Amino acid sequence: MRGLTFVFVVATVMLAGGSPQANAQSGFSYTQVVEQPRRAPTDILHYGKNQYQTLHFWQAESAQPAVFFIHGGCWLSAYDIKHTYPLTTALNNEGYSVYSAEYRRTGESGGGWPTTYNDIKQAFRLFLKQQSEQSDKPVVVSGHSAGGHLALLLAADAEFRNTIDKVIGLAAITDIKHYARGENSCQQATPAFMGGMPTEKPEQYTVANPAEQHNHTAISLLQGSADKLVDPGYTKFIETATVKMITGATHFDLIHPQSEGYQVLLSELKEVRHDNQN
Repeated sequence: MRGLTFVFVVATVMLAGGSPQANAQSGFSYTQVVEQPRRAPTDILHYGKNQYQTLHFWQAESAQPAVFFIHGGCWLSAYDIKHTYPLTTALNNEGYSVYSAEYRRTGESGGGWPTTYNDIKQAFRLFLKQQSEQSDKPVVVSGHSAGGHLALLLAADAEFRNTIDKVIGLAAITDIKHYARGENSCQQATPAFMGGMPTEKPEQYTVANPAEQHNHTAISLLQGSADKLVDPGYTKFIETATVKMITGATHFDLIHPQSEGYQVLLSELKEVRHDNQN
C-alpha cells in the first residue's frame, strides 16, 4: 500500500526552546558554510585501514540522542568531512554526541558504489559498538545531499533498521536513478559513482536507490524550496516520510548553523528526545 506524505511549509522557525530565532537566515553558499566556526573532534576513530575510513567523534555528557552523521559532496573526493565540521560542532554545542563518518569517495582508490556504502556500514557498526554502553540513548542517523542518500540506505538496511530511532535527511538524494539523469554538476557526478547510467547498471541502481527500499518508519526530510542541486520534488520519492519544506532555503542552508534549516533540524532532534522520555 502506498504511504502518505505530510508536507509542512515552514514560515516561522522557532528555536528548540520555543522562542523565535531572530538571526536565522537563508541563501547561504558553500563558502559561507566552511567559514563558520568549528572545533576539532574529541577523537577520530578508525574502522578500516584506509586513511578515509574514519569516524570523527564529538563527545557530550547528556542523555540527548547520539547523532550518526554522513556528509555530502556528490560522493566526490573533492568534498571531505571537514566542510560539515561547523554543523557537527554546533550540534555538539547543543549537547549532542555526534559521530560523523568519513568514507572513500569517487576519485579515490576504493571509492564508488558499492564500496562507499560498505564504508558507511562499517562506520555505523563501530558507532553501535561505541554506543553499546549507552543503550538507553536514542540513535538518530542524518545525512546531507549525497550523505542523505547513504543515510536513507543505511536506515533501510535490515541489519541496522531496528537500531535507529529516527532518520533525518537534509536535502537528501532520495531517488538515485532519477538523479543520475539530471544535468547539474552533482547529478552529472552520479554515473561515475555508480559505474554507469541506470540503463547500463540497472541492478546496481535498484539496490542503491532509497526510493525502492523497505524504508525506515521514522523518516523526516528537511528540504529547501530554493535548492538548485537537489530539487524539492525529490521529497516525494519517499512516500512515508514527513517532509519539512523550508521556504526560501537553498542547498547549503541545511548545514549552516545560522540558518532557518538548522533550527528545524534542532526541532527534529528535540522531538526524538521527547519521544523517548514519554
